[in-house]
Amino acid sequence: MVSHASKLVVKADTSVEDLVSHSEQHGLTNYAERLHPNNIASVTSITDTALANVYRVELLHHEPVAIKCVKHQTPYKRLKRATRELSCWSSYSHDNILPLLGFAVVSEGIAMVSPWIRNGRITDYVAHKPDCNRLELSSQLVRAIAYLHAHEVVHGDVKRAPEILLGSTDSTKEADIYALAATMTKIYTGEQPYNELYWNQARQKVISGQLRPSRPIQLPIDAVGNGVWELLNYCWAMNPNERPTSSEVDEWFQYYISFEIKS
Repeated sequence: MVSHASKLVVKADTSVEDLVSHSEQHGLTNYAERLHPNNIASVTSITDTALANVYRVELLHHEPVAIKCVKHQTPYKRLKRATRELSCWSSYSHDNILPLLGFAVVSEGIAMVSPWIRNGRITDYVAHKPDCNRLELSSQLVRAIAYLHAHEVVHGDVKRAPEILLGSTDSTKEADIYALAATMTKIYTGEQPYNELYWNQARQKVISGQLRPSRPIQLPIDAVGNGVWELLNYCWAMNPNERPTSSEVDEWFQYYISFEIKS
């Protein structure tokens, strides 16, 4: 059983071995001996962002798992980020949040091990299942964010709000709401927002408030679809204080789902 004791305080002389020992003492499983030697070095990351790489690798008995390796320019900052994420991920459990299986030392850093989801990313899923219920998928995402916010946890690692791109603030719940709405358009379209623009072009327009995702053609033109689109636009308010909370967004989605069922 995992203990939810306070996370390791990372100092300048804290080592990866210190985090390994701390994690094992608090019940986290070390997957080092279950991974094929040099397995990650032989595969290409399936997700490569500024914050982390994610790989699909097989354990010694051929069970596929996902390995998330956090990034940073300095070993100290990378260890600090890994410590924070490992502590946070292991402390919470929700039906719509991928569980943490354990950790492993990869390339002299701590990586997190989670189940491999065979349907892949949300864009892969909606591409293979065009008739899926996108409203329900969006609602599941909302419930996950609302759960984290209820525990005073900011997600941070999703599409960034203007104030985050501008560098005027750290990750916040309000920024999560902006990013949540942008991610929901991806659920409907199966594509990244602004994929027709170069990133630097999109970034400047998002910061200035000149660019928002277009209404997905997959979003029905009816009472529910129009309500969802209006709610997403509230989530993109340039003033973070004018955005709804995650619990309010969750309440609206539960209403839309119940309305859809009744109709």
